[in-house]
Amino acid sequence: MGKLFIAALDDPEDDPFGLPTPRDQARSAMRNLDLIYCCANCHTHLARRRHLLSSNFRGRTGTALLLDSVVNVVFGPQEDTIMTTGMHSIRVCFCVNCLENIGWTYEEAFEDDQKYKEHRFILEEHLIDLWNPSEAGPSEERERRRAARNLNPEPAASPASST
Repeated sequence: MGKLFIAALDDPEDDPFGLPTPRDQARSAMRNLDLIYCCANCHTHLARRRHLLSSNFRGRTGTALLLDSVVNVVFGPQEDTIMTTGMHSIRVCFCVNCLENIGWTYEEAFEDDQKYKEHRFILEEHLIDLWNPSEAGPSEERERRRAARNLNPEPAASPASST
């Protein structure tokens, strides 16, 4: 069985030591455009904010976001469902790490005016968090990356029982 890799939405040009480079300082205003949506349960990266198409959607838990790209999700079986905007064929999206239900993807829209949703993704705001990578300190950022790589930590040794 192969290893499971989770995509981390990090800038490949980031300094590995977490120190700001002149290029980072010049791009500081752009950082807010590169916020990351994460699973609220386990903080696995799901999408960049720049992939947000609309925040004017509703899900089971309230407000939802329409995005054109997501990572680190697995899908349930395709199912037809009637929504307020008509019949759609969808697949439920689950976080690849904790398998929490976080939204769905539109496979097919049966109404012509809803075709723009096809192959796009809904993430429910109540089930995700918005994270700003520029706010994490260097050690906090390294720890987050280390945790993302270590998906299956070794179980803690149980203390020896004294009888």
